[in-house]
Formats: sequence, structure tokens, C-alpha cells
Amino acid sequence: MKKDYYESGDRVVVKKTQERGEIAKDTTLLHATRQYEVKLDEGNTISGNANELERECLNEHDRNTKIKKLQDEIKERASQLPYKMGQQLPENLNNLKEALEFKNQSRFDSEYKYIFSQLEIAFKTKPVTDEEWTKITKITLKQLQHCLKTLLESSCD
Repeated sequence: MKKDYYESGDRVVVKKTQERGEIAKDTTLLHATRQYEVKLDEGNTISGNANELERECLNEHDRNTKIKKLQDEIKERASQLPYKMGQQLPENLNNLKEALEFKNQSRFDSEYKYIFSQLEIAFKTKPVTDEEWTKITKITLKQLQHCLKTLLESSCD
């Protein structure tokens, strides 16, 4: 069932600018149009009402493209990662893709947590030093996580 409101962490697109980000918090006052604080992917924070936002929905092609790009980038950076991590993460991303296709929440959550935790280790221990790639990777994983949520809620195709 499609929700008519956003929750903290929901991914949205600002209709006017097509900027993407996630809901930081609901700032609605009593009897007012729903207002939200949105943390944009570029790092800025904006305020907007619900009419100015739309739920971010990735179609199957976009999901597959994002996963393939992550797999390719991890393969390119495999020499910067511990051996096991560089070899396993592309397969874990493939498992994540399958979990999305079949809307398998528990499998998705398991793969997502593993991938995210392994990349956090790589980012914190500094085998990967490209901060922009780190930021984009985290955003992409959050987009995929939100995508499954919207698929399960039937608010996206």
C-alpha cells in the first residue's frame, strides 16, 4: 500500500530540480501541509513540502545498472581491498540484485548488511582512499535498500 507521507530515511526526488536525497525529518506543524527536511546527496539540506517531493523509484534497468557499476568499480579497486573482500563483494552484489528481483527482504538485508559492513571496513582502514567513491557507494547502497522497501510497499514498479 502506497503511503501518502514520508518517513526519516525515505529516498526522494525534488520535483523542480530533480535533486535526490533522503528525508532527514518531518518538520510539519499542526494543521499544516506536510513539511520535510531533506538531506541531498550533494550534502546540502533543504526544506520542502510534500507537494514538491516525489518518492525515488528505480526501475529494473536503473537498479541493474547501479549494481553492475558497483561490481565493476569494486573489481577495479580489488587490488586496494583485502583479497577475500575484492573477490567476494561482486558475488554479494549479484545476490543483492537477485534478492531485489524476487523481493526477498531477508536475503536482501543479509547481503546488504554484509556488503555495507565490508565496505565500511575498507573505508575506515583506508585501503580505499577515494572519498567521492565512498560517498557515491554508500548513496547507491541506500538507494537500493530504499528501492526494495518501495517495491514491497507497491509504491514503485
